[in-house]
Amino acid sequence: MDKGLRLTFVNYNSASAPTYRHVLLVEPVKTATGEFSFNPIRKHAGGILWYGNLLYVVDTYKGLRVFDLDTLFQVDTTQADSCGLVDGTYYGYGYTYVLPQSGAYDNTGKYLRYSAIGLDRASTPDSLVVSEYSENGAVDYSGTSWTGTGAPTTTPKVVRWNLDYTTRSLSSGTPSEAVTVAQKKIQGVVSRNSKHYLSVSNGPSGTGALRTFASGASTASTVCNLAIGCEDLSFHTSGASGWSFAESVIWNLSEYAGKRYVYAVHADGS
Repeated sequence: MDKGLRLTFVNYNSASAPTYRHVLLVEPVKTATGEFSFNPIRKHAGGILWYGNLLYVVDTYKGLRVFDLDTLFQVDTTQADSCGLVDGTYYGYGYTYVLPQSGAYDNTGKYLRYSAIGLDRASTPDSLVVSEYSENGAVDYSGTSWTGTGAPTTTPKVVRWNLDYTTRSLSSGTPSEAVTVAQKKIQGVVSRNSKHYLSVSNGPSGTGALRTFASGASTASTVCNLAIGCEDLSFHTSGASGWSFAESVIWNLSEYAGKRYVYAVHADGS
């Protein structure tokens, strides 16, 4: 049975034997009698972004789902096949905790495929960026709620929204930047101001690539190879004053069973 999306926390108090806690992501609903309940979220979560107490999850055609990490909800574990309120008791398919969705940014009817997401702490203010996946370099919007004639296709985009540091929410529902890049199979994105990094996949047996382009450029160039099945990206610096570009690393993870790795590469490819 598909139990929906889950988030995994890792406890590194014992580095030699870290422990894991899986938490089910759920969508709040009301029962027929008006009581609080929740349903599992059976969607493809192409990427997540953790910013303060908020977790942003991309929902391919719907937009952004938002979860408040301060609202973890402990539930009964005795019914592994039940989710939500059942006979006065809350269950989460056997999970000890569920995380209810606290908000959303609805993309219904708009031309944007939310495939991956990244945090930019170098921009002023902080911002999040979303990239689009396409198999052949032309994003197909069939399957959306768009009601025009035909199914439009466009060059993949990287779109930015400014963040409000005080609330951890979007400063505005209107993007502050949108750029296109002739690149297929974008699986992850992270930006540093006007410089954008992309992880590009090459199937279950081919090496992936880290590619980069600047706002205004139409194509990306290769920085270095990535693992087979490369996915989302996260940019980190040494945190020391006067750090050099070579001290910046980009973390990546790969997706295929038996080939799942979490690793870092230098942002400049060295």
